[in-house]
Amino acid sequence: MASGSLASGLLRHAGHACGAVQGQEFRLLGYRLTFGAGGPLVVQYWSSHEKLYAYASDRNAAHRPAWAAFNRRVRKAPGSVGIWHETYVVERAETIYSGMPVSGLAAATSVVEVARRGETARERLGERQAA
Repeated sequence: MASGSLASGLLRHAGHACGAVQGQEFRLLGYRLTFGAGGPLVVQYWSSHEKLYAYASDRNAAHRPAWAAFNRRVRKAPGSVGIWHETYVVERAETIYSGMPVSGLAAATSVVEVARRGETARERLGERQAA
């Protein structure tokens, strides 16, 4: 089994799973699939970590059966594909764009213009300044 077929299977699953679950009860807000020197990278934005875990463990959703099949295949070709998985719980975030299209977290959620003169990042994130 060639590593290319494992990688293409992983990408096929990632793209299908992201597209299939977007807008359903699991609440995948958006995703980004990019290709770089280290290989393909999928970044997903979920409405909550509980929704992510519910989707990942649901035997009737696309991910769980595909993940089990992937693991069976990759055991036959050790070292052919690497997985890097991180989960972050983010309560507040700020993304600033200048001279480029909206992407990332803002594309998956919403955009608020920075309009008020003197408004600070601290104010936009709802933090109180020390007295």
